[in-house]
Amino acid sequence: MKKDNAKNQKALDISGKRLFDILYIISLITFTVFLILQPTGLQSEVIFQRGHDFLADFLNSVRHVAGGQPYLDGHIQPPLGFLLIAPFRYFADFTLKLEALWKTPMAIFSALLFVSISEVWLFFMLKKSLKKFSGFPVLLWLFLSGINIFAMERGTVVIFSAGCIAGFLTYYDSEKKCERMLSYFLLAAAFSLKLYPALFGLLLLKRRDYKGALYSMLFGILLTFPMFLFFDGGFDNIPVLWENLHKYRGDRLFQVSDFKIIHIFTPMGINAQHKAVFDIIRRVVDGITILCCAAVFFSRKDEKLIFNIACLLILCPLGAGIYTMLYLAVPFLKVYQNDNCRNFVTLCWVILLTPLRFEIPSNDFLCPFLLVVLLIYNVYEQIKQRDFVFLSGITPKRSA
Repeated sequence: MKKDNAKNQKALDISGKRLFDILYIISLITFTVFLILQPTGLQSEVIFQRGHDFLADFLNSVRHVAGGQPYLDGHIQPPLGFLLIAPFRYFADFTLKLEALWKTPMAIFSALLFVSISEVWLFFMLKKSLKKFSGFPVLLWLFLSGINIFAMERGTVVIFSAGCIAGFLTYYDSEKKCERMLSYFLLAAAFSLKLYPALFGLLLLKRRDYKGALYSMLFGILLTFPMFLFFDGGFDNIPVLWENLHKYRGDRLFQVSDFKIIHIFTPMGINAQHKAVFDIIRRVVDGITILCCAAVFFSRKDEKLIFNIACLLILCPLGAGIYTMLYLAVPFLKVYQNDNCRNFVTLCWVILLTPLRFEIPSNDFLCPFLLVVLLIYNVYEQIKQRDFVFLSGITPKRSA
């Protein structure tokens, strides 16, 4: 009898990978059906402004590059990002306004070409990061995710930056020196595209790879400061960029997504007190995220720190878009391949990645909430398992 019960229990067991596949397929089917039934309904919010601002991040950036001085338009992107898209200004007359570019086939073609190249780069590096590739194609789930759909529609260089981070995370602990050097360069490239990915350099400090951190810094300098010379004004663009950063922070204290979240709890209207309370809550979330990062820095498992750094990039910077969740790609691959993953963790990842939109406005509240839950759970598991290097001996330094 006991053997029969054991067999029945084993038959009912399902790995986190299979559970994710089942739930994700259900969510994709639901999303597709709802989108077909009501094309302009809730499901269309999987892209920015329901497509009324089509590919504007890319098109506007190329417009500003075509003008010779992108920083006069208030941009805060490092120069490498502009150089990456600069060749596309020859596809059409990018001196036109955005509305005119939407009606210019070659301008749209250039945007789609850039997005395609960026996607190929991202998924090439993610494929490299897979130690084994079995079962249902996990990369397909990432490609169809709401995060990636949003990023593609924006035409953002974050896609390329996330590919660089995927490459860095693939090779930073390699036994081959040439692969480690490549990882340092890719980390520097990600930083030179979007600044905040430099935080992944904490992995090098955690491993006491100070030489690698120095190489990354040198590569970062070479990929940043000389690039200003390609634009009118040269190094004079640096104080302009700094001023733009200050203005950006002031303008982004409260975004549309923030007001949507506040409106969930105060449907009758939003006043100064509500904004003050929300600002305090946001600072608390920042504090939790940073403390969790500090805790997992002392974990023996690098994947915990990788996930926490990605959350830091998503939750803390002002104005961070949904597309910054692309930095979760490698952590997701790790979770997907873990057959012992908790069911509630699997469910969290299904909700984070699915294109299915929920009644909670644009997932603006749900996604940050789930990320904070996973952050706290990671630290709980770390404490429960006594997973601290100072409790079990510091991991020996990898040989150069």
